[in-house]
Amino acid sequence: MAVIGLIGGPGAGKSHVAGVLKGFYPVALIEADKVGHRLLAQDPQVRSLILSAFGPGVLDREGGIDRTALGAVVFFDRDKKETLDSIMLPRIKESIQKEIESLTQADPHMTIVVDGALLVEAGCGELLDNLWYVHADASTRRKRLVEDRGIPPERAEAMLKSQAPDAFYLAHADAVIDNSQGRSGEELEVEVGMALEKLKRNGMDD
Repeated sequence: MAVIGLIGGPGAGKSHVAGVLKGFYPVALIEADKVGHRLLAQDPQVRSLILSAFGPGVLDREGGIDRTALGAVVFFDRDKKETLDSIMLPRIKESIQKEIESLTQADPHMTIVVDGALLVEAGCGELLDNLWYVHADASTRRKRLVEDRGIPPERAEAMLKSQAPDAFYLAHADAVIDNSQGRSGEELEVEVGMALEKLKRNGMDD
């Protein structure tokens, strides 16, 4: 059993790499974004803290957290973004830890992949056996955000500028997976396979 974390900026293709991993092993995928969305929708303490920090303007008509409205409040304001992170990241880490424990109990030999841009910031490194940085050049990520996801160009540019620099990811990563435009599926599979082989040599269960 191994727990592999995937980090990288928006548009890097972490989910695609997770899909490639499924071709090597049965993989259980934990997506940090979905964990966060679930907390926003279902955790009353999270709702209370966010309402206290950002006011009723981030609520929808039913009284739940409106993720679009919340994003608009924090996206261009670093202090507010840090406030949101202080609320969400510890709880995301706790939820991920519980999911890992549950999956491990169900199948001790299962390979678990945790996909999340902010795994390092959330302190999830201690939950992982290996941390992979999924890298793609800025032009590739910009194209994916705008053309594949339909994000307006100005917002896509702001997303790219808000991400941590490459040096931050490299300082924490055990492996780097290049997922830039133009790489063939075979090349990506080879690189993922090599990272897995390195992990196996360092003690990953068969």
